[in-house]
Amino acid sequence: MSNNRKTAQKTVAKTAGKPLPWWAIVLGILVVFTIALAIATKGFSHAKPEEDKPIEIFSEPKVRIANSTRPSELIKNYSLEAFAKEADAIAWIRIGNWLGESETIGVSTFAAEVKEQIKGDLGGKGSKITVLQEGTSKATLENYPIFTGGNDLVLFLKRAEEDLQNSAGTVYRIIGDSRAVFYTTLISRNSERFATTLNDEWLTRMPNTVPNIASIDDMWKNVYAGLAVNDKLWNELMPETRLVYSYELLKAAIKSYI
Repeated sequence: MSNNRKTAQKTVAKTAGKPLPWWAIVLGILVVFTIALAIATKGFSHAKPEEDKPIEIFSEPKVRIANSTRPSELIKNYSLEAFAKEADAIAWIRIGNWLGESETIGVSTFAAEVKEQIKGDLGGKGSKITVLQEGTSKATLENYPIFTGGNDLVLFLKRAEEDLQNSAGTVYRIIGDSRAVFYTTLISRNSERFATTLNDEWLTRMPNTVPNIASIDDMWKNVYAGLAVNDKLWNELMPETRLVYSYELLKAAIKSYI
């Protein structure tokens, strides 16, 4: 038998049955605690699941909120029912690249992808369209920052005039400006999608089937944090009236009117 093997056997014999040294016990406790903490906090992250995360680097607008802002024009009837019936199409849309702006007609132009079609024929999930948003780097509407790539929005759309159509996809205007734009995000803690808006008039315009749940467990904080993952502007936006709606209830209400 070699000397190395004899030495190893003696070492094992000496240590057999003896308690572990204090440093090994402490190290083991720390390892177990770290694993348990990681498991416990995994479900409470604001980070979006991979399928909900934009993975592109988008071209950005010149500014999000211009130095000059103006109020939206008044519309007498802007209930959810009125918007649902007026729109040619309604969908959950993901904003892509900023394509430019036109001071002549006062709009910013974006490429966009259809994530879920609620009304109309946009070509189904994954289809590409072009969206015109009121506002430019010279002037934006109150409570209506210029979009950025990765924004997930529920939009009420009207097909734009023929002279604005192009080969990049059918061009749509957003009816109602800021009054008909819902920002949406998936909260990974419970895998449920929520929608919010920067226009507090929806508090009285929303049907009873779509209650505001912002105050339940401070849900607005979770929704704003989820939105901020892909759009840092949501760390600064703080409307006086916080509105949070279930995306599924909002979608069901829209479908009941069309």
